[in-house]
Amino acid sequence: MLFLNGENKVLYDLIVAVLLILLFYLEPAYSRFFSVAPDGALAREIKEAIVPIINTNLEVFEENEFKILRDYILHNPTKTKYTPLNYSTSRMDGKEPSVFIADEVGALPTPYAVEAMRSGQLLVKNKLGFIISTKYPTTENTFEDEVKTAKEILDGLIEDEKTFALLYEPDNTKDWMKDDEILMDGNPLALEIEVVFEDLKDKRKKAIHRESLRENFLTKHCNIIYQGQGTESFVPLELVRKCKEEKIDWSGKNAYLGVDLSMTNDNCAVAMSVEENGEIYSDVIAFIPEGRIDEKSEAEKVDYRRFIAAMKCIACGDMTVDYKVIEDFVFAIEEKHGVTIVSIGYDRYNALSSAQKWDDKYTTVQVRQHSDTLHPPTKLLYEFILNGTWHYEDNLAL
Repeated sequence: MLFLNGENKVLYDLIVAVLLILLFYLEPAYSRFFSVAPDGALAREIKEAIVPIINTNLEVFEENEFKILRDYILHNPTKTKYTPLNYSTSRMDGKEPSVFIADEVGALPTPYAVEAMRSGQLLVKNKLGFIISTKYPTTENTFEDEVKTAKEILDGLIEDEKTFALLYEPDNTKDWMKDDEILMDGNPLALEIEVVFEDLKDKRKKAIHRESLRENFLTKHCNIIYQGQGTESFVPLELVRKCKEEKIDWSGKNAYLGVDLSMTNDNCAVAMSVEENGEIYSDVIAFIPEGRIDEKSEAEKVDYRRFIAAMKCIACGDMTVDYKVIEDFVFAIEEKHGVTIVSIGYDRYNALSSAQKWDDKYTTVQVRQHSDTLHPPTKLLYEFILNGTWHYEDNLAL
C-alpha cells in the first residue's frame, strides 16, 4: 500500500501514472487496474496523466502497444486493462484489482470505495494500492483514518512492512505566518522550483490579511487542518518519547495511584506515580475484556496482543472487564514494587464498589472528571513533559 498526501497533487498523479505504466509490464497478463474517487471525473485524473505520457513517447513503446479508449486503457501485449470507475456507494464490489488507485480520498463520504477495492484483492497474490489525497478541513474523513494508521506504522505502534507512506506535513503548525519551513514541509516541489515557493509566499501573505482565505491556504497548501486550537495534539509524541526510561526503581518510594474503571466493556487503567527530587515517575497498566481482544484490535487498529505480551496490558473477564482482577492488582502493588501507597484517586463512575474495598486499607480520594479538577494536573503533566522532568517506563501501549 502506498500513501501519498500533500499539496502537490499534480506531482503525485504523475508519479502514480508512471508507476502504473510500469505495472502494465510487471503485473501478470490479464490483470485489471481500477481507480476510484469521489466522482468519475476525479477517478479519470490518473488516466488523463497516463495518456500524454504515452502519446509523447511513442518512440519508447511498440506500435499499437496501448489501446486508449474513453472508458479504459488496454495494454495489448499483456491484455491488462486499466478502468477508472464512476463513484458508487454499492456497485464496486466483485472487482478483482491487481492494482487500485484511490484518489482524493479525503473527499470520500464513506470508506466504502477503498474497502471494496481491498476486499476484491483477497485472491490477488501481490496486492497493490495507491491512496492519494490533499488535506480537507475536517479531522473525520476516510483519508485522515488512513493517515492515522500510516503514522502508527511509521511510529512503530503497528507492525506492517507492506505499507509505504509519503506524508508531507509540517511539524510546527502554529507559526505559519512567518515560518518558511512550513511551506517546504507541505510542498516538496517548493524545494526544487523557486517559482512555486514564491507563489506560496504570495498566497500566505494574502491569507494573513484575509481570514476568509486561511482555511483553504492552510489546508491545501500547508497540510494543516484549520479548525482552531482544539484539533492540535496535546503534546508532541517525540517530546513524550524523550521521557522514556527502560526501567524505574520504585522500591522505598511513596506512590500515588490513579484508577479509571470506565465501562466494563471498555478499557480500564491503573496508573502509579512517584515524586522524587522535583521529578515525576509513572507507570500505567491497561485492562481490557479478554473476549474482545481481536475485536478491539481490529476496530481500534491497535495490537493489544503485543501489549499483553509486553505486560503493559492485562486481559481479564470475557466480554466485560473483571473488576476483581483490577482490585487484586491494586492490592498487590506495594509488595510487587516495594512502594508505599499514599492514596488512590478514582472517579466514582463504576468505581464505588472497588473504592470501598481499597478504602479498608488505603486512603481513597474521589476525583471528579471535570475541567475544574482535571485542568491543574493536566497542565502540570504538560509542563513536566516539556521540561523533561516526567519519566515513564518503556510502554508502547501508553
